[in-house]
Amino acid sequence: MFLKTRNACRVGVIALVTVALGSLSAFAQGTQSGVITGSVSSTDGASLPGVSVNLSSSALQGRQSTTTDAVGAYIFRGLPPGEYKINFTLSGFGTVELPVLLGLAATVDVPATMSVATVEETIEVLGRSSSILTETQVATNYKYEEVVDKLAMNRNLAAIANLAPGLTTNGPNLGQISVGGAFAYDNVFLLNGVDINDNLFGTANNVYIEDALQEISILTSGISAEYGRFSGGVVNAITKSGGNEFQGSFRTDLTNPSWQDESRVEKDAIAAGRGQPHIDENSFIYTATLGGPIVKDRLWFFGAARRADTSEARSLSIVGTGYTYQEENRRYEGKLTGRLGENQRFQANYIRNSTTQANNASINTTLSIDDRTLVNRQLPNDLFVARYDGVLTSSLFAEAQYSKKTFGFRNTGGTSMDVFDSPFRALGLAGLPANSHFNAPYFSSFDPENRNNKQYAAALSYFLSTGSAGRHDLKFGGEYFTSYRTGGNSQSATGLVFFADPVMSGGQPVRDSGGFIMPNFQPGVSRIVNFRSLQGAQIDITTLSIFLNDRWQLNDRWTFNVGARMERHSTEATQAGITSLSSTAFVPRLGATFDVMGDGNWILQATFGKYSGKASETQFADNTNVGNPSSVTYQYTGSAGQGVDFAPGFDLANYNIIGGSFPVANIFIDDGLGTPTTREWTLQAGRRLGQRGEAKVIYNNRTTSSFLEDFITLDQGRTTVTDGGINFGTFDNSFIRNTDSPHRREYQGLVFITNYRVNDRWFVGGHWTVQLRNHGNFEGEAANQPGSYSIIGDRPEFYTEARHFPFGRTDEYQRDKLRLYSTYDLKLGPVGTVTVGGVYRYDSPLTYSFSSANVPITAVQRSRDPGYARPPTTQTLFFGERGIEEFNASHLLDFSLHYDVPIYRRARPFLKAELRNAFNKQPLIGFNTTVSADNNTARDELGLPTGYTRGANFGTPLNNHTATAPHVPFPRELRFSVGLRF
Repeated sequence: MFLKTRNACRVGVIALVTVALGSLSAFAQGTQSGVITGSVSSTDGASLPGVSVNLSSSALQGRQSTTTDAVGAYIFRGLPPGEYKINFTLSGFGTVELPVLLGLAATVDVPATMSVATVEETIEVLGRSSSILTETQVATNYKYEEVVDKLAMNRNLAAIANLAPGLTTNGPNLGQISVGGAFAYDNVFLLNGVDINDNLFGTANNVYIEDALQEISILTSGISAEYGRFSGGVVNAITKSGGNEFQGSFRTDLTNPSWQDESRVEKDAIAAGRGQPHIDENSFIYTATLGGPIVKDRLWFFGAARRADTSEARSLSIVGTGYTYQEENRRYEGKLTGRLGENQRFQANYIRNSTTQANNASINTTLSIDDRTLVNRQLPNDLFVARYDGVLTSSLFAEAQYSKKTFGFRNTGGTSMDVFDSPFRALGLAGLPANSHFNAPYFSSFDPENRNNKQYAAALSYFLSTGSAGRHDLKFGGEYFTSYRTGGNSQSATGLVFFADPVMSGGQPVRDSGGFIMPNFQPGVSRIVNFRSLQGAQIDITTLSIFLNDRWQLNDRWTFNVGARMERHSTEATQAGITSLSSTAFVPRLGATFDVMGDGNWILQATFGKYSGKASETQFADNTNVGNPSSVTYQYTGSAGQGVDFAPGFDLANYNIIGGSFPVANIFIDDGLGTPTTREWTLQAGRRLGQRGEAKVIYNNRTTSSFLEDFITLDQGRTTVTDGGINFGTFDNSFIRNTDSPHRREYQGLVFITNYRVNDRWFVGGHWTVQLRNHGNFEGEAANQPGSYSIIGDRPEFYTEARHFPFGRTDEYQRDKLRLYSTYDLKLGPVGTVTVGGVYRYDSPLTYSFSSANVPITAVQRSRDPGYARPPTTQTLFFGERGIEEFNASHLLDFSLHYDVPIYRRARPFLKAELRNAFNKQPLIGFNTTVSADNNTARDELGLPTGYTRGANFGTPLNNHTATAPHVPFPRELRFSVGLRF
């Protein structure tokens, strides 16, 4: 990049932008727009007031202009990411023009030095761009077309986030990420500045089209007060907006199950006669985009469409039987960007996503062991966003935004009300993982569910600069965010779910002559849960947030980020008798940057902050029937028998009530219930690597407090429950409140980041995340159970920490995560450009515990019962500390080849080939860990066995790569894309 002065001759300056092609960059305040700020001085160091500063870019509608203030400072806000030119003019001085590369939500400081017009000299300076060194907020930025589209990788937001440091993707559910050891359901995914989270799981709804994405940023620590409703991190994406010239693309992605090797799970099933080779069937995804001017510099449009009809080879957990999952997806996006006046902008955006899935596992692929659990469902989803921003004065900037997102489930479960068509879940006592699912679909198609949200947000920014106190970019704003959930979460069409292990032989479930897996009804062991859902119930959870943030540049060496945020949660339910809740959290966010030498080469930073988690509907709605059906648990007392034709096993008269949960009757929530709070501090150090790269190391320390937990103790009383005119008896009351002791969750980590541009063609980047500590005795989530509670606080007389909630490495623990990636452009002149890309992924082993589910309560435990209405009959028992053992590590290599050729103006046909998991590595990154308590071993003080025996399938891979918690990596696969950009 260069600096240009207009005098007697033209003066050139040479410098490389260190983070081109979407390399790592740090962010300042804001969600989707950036800031360019700086100061102007003369060659003798004197500040220059009154300088005319003009900003131009293809990302802007027209030019933006301002004038430096009394101390020579200026600022431009609300800027879309892109390449900019800043022009500085002042009578008597030579004109200066500087190029700037601005990343999504970034702040770039651009100082300028002006010489008197009669001086002719050559000045060498660096070009300005976003940098991982300048901001205390630890974030990663990827330009979609220059990074994501050039590498071999999935293009959804969770997969893109996995390319970033400071997080892992081993959450208990697909599409989740765990940032800094936080709960995997407690992150925020933003698109065009608004929340697109699934209300429960914290995953991103697919209200975006991949080719429409422009940039993606992942914020993992030191996060500004502008962001809230999370305890983990933020994934922020923006879509394209059109421009003064017509541009677009057409792309076809081709996949075929036969281009993918069978995984070791599938090969074992094929060898045993249960599986089948992958089918040879092409799948196509068509994507088109088009943007351009309706009125140049005044009104732009952008549109995109995506059509996908795909087939994917999958296999049932444990049994390995293959089946074909099919998906029909239609997505559409339209966006208008208008210039209302000088430095005033309005934007409206609508995105629709309609999905139909055939052969979808009704719970998840990890648990389904029977093709009778598969369903065909629809997932309607859309998003509307309207936004205004504008310059009110040279120092005052305003923003306002409204959004509405809808997402729903239709036909997602069973349709038969015959008791014999009820779903079964394994108890985990016969060698299968607990909750393995068979016989019939889970959930009910008669109970559609909606998970929607609505958001109002506004902010004012004020620029204040002084001679002695430096420059202040102050921002004050607020947000009114409401999530809506409708539906009773019916667990089955019959209202019944059976809990019984299947009959087993050779480590496999036995089927009868009709092909049905045979349940084994055992008196005193098998159970039924009767779920009594209230269909159509609704709850609204509102979070009112107010924040103040100051980005304060004191001088050339010291910069501070000082902010605070207040979040107030409240609920409102349509169900009668529900008490509304309200609570308030105050969370500070502080950061400091010190430029050691004053030249930007060595940077030291520190941050301190708190994050208040989102108000999860799985917890704040626990005293309602919204997604939380009343339930009665029965234990089998009839004769032993097997099979789906064993009538006594299906007769409720052969069962006795042993427990129940009635949210409106015996579950109570503390009126001041708040969200968990995470306290974080970081230490950071960074260095420029000449003019071509950067390196940074971050130490991150996090602790979580104010956990949400349910408590069942004798002093909280009991309630006699009558539901639907039926007296179900007396049950212990359950109270949900915030607590710290004896709950524990601690995280310490190191992150090493580097990026380096070897030359104009070759870029390399990478990072290494080391978890020094990710320990606790409280998981707080599980497969299909975000925001779950633990046994801590429930009838404590029966349990001890060592046997029931031990301390140790959590499920999100992963000692090392390494990502190295590179692109190299081979210029072929008029015949185009070949870009070769590579990604190396190392993931150290995940952990597992030795634990056995459904272990009977002992006589010693029963003797300690102080008089509960419904004392427990079974328990989950640990043998040793949490996370005591490890699976295997994985080393995977992916390669890509991207070729495009210019044919006319901007028109460039392209071809992309991807080879994923090139060496087809299939380590056991997971396997069956089922163990049973060994009653022949010594007993502890509770009369519980201290030893265990491993199940018949222990150590064998049972779940395929498509499972929520896969046991093997995705096998080697070829993928192709062809298209045209213009």
